[in-house]
Amino acid sequence: MPGNLIAEFVEGAPEVHRGNAAKEVLQRYILTHLAANGGLQDFAFQGGTALRMLHQLPRYSEDLDFIYTGSNPGVAAAPEKWINLISDQVWNLDMVPHIGKKLEVEAIGGKILFKVQINGEASGSFAKIVGDRITIRLDVDLTPPSGFVSVAHKCAILPGKDVTIPTLDLPSLMAGKMHILLTRKDREKGRDWYDYIWY
Repeated sequence: MPGNLIAEFVEGAPEVHRGNAAKEVLQRYILTHLAANGGLQDFAFQGGTALRMLHQLPRYSEDLDFIYTGSNPGVAAAPEKWINLISDQVWNLDMVPHIGKKLEVEAIGGKILFKVQINGEASGSFAKIVGDRITIRLDVDLTPPSGFVSVAHKCAILPGKDVTIPTLDLPSLMAGKMHILLTRKDREKGRDWYDYIWY
């Protein structure tokens, strides 16, 4: 969809939050596009953005976080299908995509994350809201902890577009937040405590 429709989506947000609202609608378009085109097979949506989009958490969130639920992490390390699907969708939104990916090992917890960074140069009325660039990051944990429960959540991330999003159940999502609060004393943020109180 053209960028002017994204602009319409965020008009109802207070002016101070319109940048966040524009970023969120881009997240919603990307997530819907991935789900509708088979891009989320062997992955589950998690984190604060999952809480907001699937369970109405009343705060904006920054990244699209996933865990790999398949049996061969080596395959998941380079999901080229994501790059193609996301590029197509960003072009359709009147944005010029610049997508980079990096595989890295985090020092804390030995987590392996696949990071896709989208730097989109916007045009039209969308550019008036976000400037000429907006960044969306997708983080995929290839070595998630054991014991999580994955569920299929059918919903409309975008109005009128029903999709099934593989995600974690609420207890598993809360366990992830508890892990952050209990083990990442140098990296926990106010939003993590907010989410804990929301639960």
